[in-house]
Amino acid sequence: PQENTSNSEILRSLRYVRPGGGFEPNFPLFEKCDVNGEREHPLFTFLKERLPYPSDDPVSLMGDPKSIIWSPVRRNDISWNFEKFLIDADGVPYRRYSRRYETLNIRQDIEALLQEAHQDERLQYLPSASSTSRAPLISAAPYDASPLNAGSRS
Repeated sequence: PQENTSNSEILRSLRYVRPGGGFEPNFPLFEKCDVNGEREHPLFTFLKERLPYPSDDPVSLMGDPKSIIWSPVRRNDISWNFEKFLIDADGVPYRRYSRRYETLNIRQDIEALLQEAHQDERLQYLPSASSTSRAPLISAAPYDASPLNAGSRS
C-alpha cells in the first residue's frame, strides 16, 4: 500500500497534522482498500475490467519493477497514486487517466458528460397522448424522506 498509516491514523493526521487545526472533513471518507492483487476490492476489479488501461497512456504499467508490491500482477492494474477513473451519471465507467494526466484537464470530459446527461434529461419528456403539452416520463416531484408525524393529524 502506498499509504502506510491505518484508517484511524489517516483521520488523525488530517485533524492534527495536515491540514491540522482540528480539521474535520465535511465529506465521506472511505477506508483504505487494495486496488490490485489477490485482495483487490470488487469496485476496482469492475473498473479495471471496463477500462483496462489509462486512455492517455495505454502501454505503461510501472516505471520501476521494484515498485510492484502486489500479486498477481495484471496488465490492467492501477500503476500508482493519482490514477483516476471518471464514471458517468449512470455508473458506467467512462474514462481512465494515468497519474501523469493533469487532473484539471478532466474538466472537459466532465463537462461533456454533464452536457450529455442534460440532453438525456430533456429526452425524458414525450408528447402527451391527450394534448400537445409535454409530460415527464419520470415524476419530478421531490421525495420527502422525513418521518411521518402521527401526532399532528387534523
